[in-house]
Amino acid sequence: MNAEPSDLRLEQLLEKARHGDTNAWNALVAQMVPWLLNTAARMAQDEQLREDAVQKTLVEAWEKRSSFRYMGESSWRAW
Repeated sequence: MNAEPSDLRLEQLLEKARHGDTNAWNALVAQMVPWLLNTAARMAQDEQLREDAVQKTLVEAWEKRSSFRYMGESSWRAW
């Protein structure tokens, strides 16, 4: 199975972030915030609630990063 270059980059960032690399985590956050905000927009009309939900999600993900196992881009979103 050949991984796409973007999948390889994502996998590398996730692996580094799992081990506490904040630069890798920040790069992941930059990629995921638009998707997270879009998802939150379907659940809450209030912008502040959406931003708070995304922030809480990212803090929780950082705190539980060691439990993540990469299995493709969809696994990052599901996690």
